[in-house]
Amino acid sequence: MPSFRSFVKARASVIFLAGVILGASGTAVAVQNGSAIFRDVVAGSYYDVAVGEMYASGIIKGYADGRFGPDDYVTRGQVAVMMQRLRDDLLGITPSSSSRSSSSRSSTSSSSSSSSYDPNNPRGVLGFSNPLAQYTEVAKNVTIAVIRTGGSQGTVGVTYSMSGGTAVSGTNYTPTTGTLSFADGETTKTFSVKLVRNTAAEGTKIFYITLKNPTGGAVLGSQNRLEFRVLDADGGGDNSNSSAASNGSSTSSSSSSAASVSTGFSFTASAYGVMENGGSINITVQRTGSTTSAGSVAYATSAGTAQGGDYSNVSGTLSFGAGETSKTFAIGVQDDGAIDGNKSVNLTLSSPTGSPLMTPNTATLFIVDDDVGAAGTGTVQFSNSSYRVSESAGYAAISIVRGGDPRVTASVVYSTNGGSAITPADYTAVSSTLTFQPGEMTKVFFIPIVKDELSEDEEVVNLQLSSPSKLTLGSTTTAVLRIQE
Repeated sequence: MPSFRSFVKARASVIFLAGVILGASGTAVAVQNGSAIFRDVVAGSYYDVAVGEMYASGIIKGYADGRFGPDDYVTRGQVAVMMQRLRDDLLGITPSSSSRSSSSRSSTSSSSSSSSYDPNNPRGVLGFSNPLAQYTEVAKNVTIAVIRTGGSQGTVGVTYSMSGGTAVSGTNYTPTTGTLSFADGETTKTFSVKLVRNTAAEGTKIFYITLKNPTGGAVLGSQNRLEFRVLDADGGGDNSNSSAASNGSSTSSSSSSAASVSTGFSFTASAYGVMENGGSINITVQRTGSTTSAGSVAYATSAGTAQGGDYSNVSGTLSFGAGETSKTFAIGVQDDGAIDGNKSVNLTLSSPTGSPLMTPNTATLFIVDDDVGAAGTGTVQFSNSSYRVSESAGYAAISIVRGGDPRVTASVVYSTNGGSAITPADYTAVSSTLTFQPGEMTKVFFIPIVKDELSEDEEVVNLQLSSPSKLTLGSTTTAVLRIQE
């Protein structure tokens, strides 16, 4: 039987432990094996029966797409909710009134997920695709993208509003507020900003767009405010150094959104992993696009579930010379010997110079307990079986997740593979090898989306993973991207 320290690493292990407790309690339930309920539970595996028992008892529910995710990481909060269900519904233990909230179990878990930041929240983390937008005042209508990362389960929403800065409402822009609604699996939504053309030579004006009030269990990420610079077209200041300046046409908005994918500072992955006894990990920050001039970006760590004794909190600035495309910073980790499971550290990039920030500019470092299998074990798969994107978004971000041991270099081939959408009229076909460097756990690739003038039904792009190296393919090796007007 696996040691207790390994139980917190995977959903299957936690459920196996709960099954042992349930059996010890003498509670009997009529069940099917987990493999008969969830398509990714292996028949005859050590957790097969336990998953079925916990499903029949109401302890677990699985994902909305019919998966259980036996190799997925489990947070301490998720374990607490499962143990609470086991206690209340099956063991019949009543906690004291001083230790229990008056709210129901379901409302407790819902409020927790919506108020506390979790980079891998299955409902998603909402934020702007870029923290800076720069357009000349003649652009008129500009498209701004809000992206949903970390998870895309269920319907969620967020509101946006415009205010502040040196720009004058009605003179430089038309202030609007609104609500964006993401359907299940949808990862990108857009809205329009209307600029006002005037003839005054007044230089660059700035206002801010803010996201707030997430709903449906989603949370706001660190990139929840966008600085919008309205560049003067009448000689009131030098706008020649604007990397995102519009060419004056309203049709440039989609290309600008797409440009933010390939130009700027970002992490090489949106999640990293290091063994608890690994000593340290080097995190790589990349600079893509134009590198003809020097630039810099600030980095910082902050506590997720990890505490001060688990890792070394670091911050600083990475300076890129002309032509330099990558820099690293180190995070030390300590093996504390405690039975406390996997722990997380939040990573953030900010204050760029010379280039903007691009996705992903926030990431998570998982400190993994050292009781794992042999190096090179693990699976690779899409983070979701279905993704959605608006054709005006400019691009779709697709996440691929690696599970298991993070210590080796591994790879997988991704490709678009037909569907009802037509290339190049609706999207640009892509195919390449995605390489996970040691420590990288989640990677993103981008599919350029083309906005046309036709009124069309939803169009579908098929996605495929193949040819894994040092990994095995997981259950979600095919997915679909749904392009909507």
